[in-house]
Amino acid sequence: NIAKSDSVYSSQNVYYSQDVLDSKNMLFCSTAVRSEYSACIQRSQGQVYSIRVDDSNNCSNSFEVNWSKNISNSLFIQDCYDLADCMFCSHIGGKQYCIANMQFEEAEYKKLRDIVVRWILAG
Repeated sequence: NIAKSDSVYSSQNVYYSQDVLDSKNMLFCSTAVRSEYSACIQRSQGQVYSIRVDDSNNCSNSFEVNWSKNISNSLFIQDCYDLADCMFCSHIGGKQYCIANMQFEEAEYKKLRDIVVRWILAG
């Protein structure tokens, strides 16, 4: 199940992608390795359930991640490492429940995250 793609190896269900290795269920990717259920991945490896990830490794359930490593459940992250449940962060590491590099308690973070996600989706 590979269509409109080039240089796809040991992968399945790949569409409109190139240079994909050991991956499955990929869409619009370029140079993606050991990834699955992701779209718009470039020069990255180890992505799972992620969209728009560039030059990053080991991201899961995240959106718009650049130059980062070990990111999970996060949105709009740049040049970070070891983050979980964060939004709009850059140049930080080893954090959880941050918005724009500011630390929040879990309950407050989830409340603010829901407001931000609803605002983004309404736009």
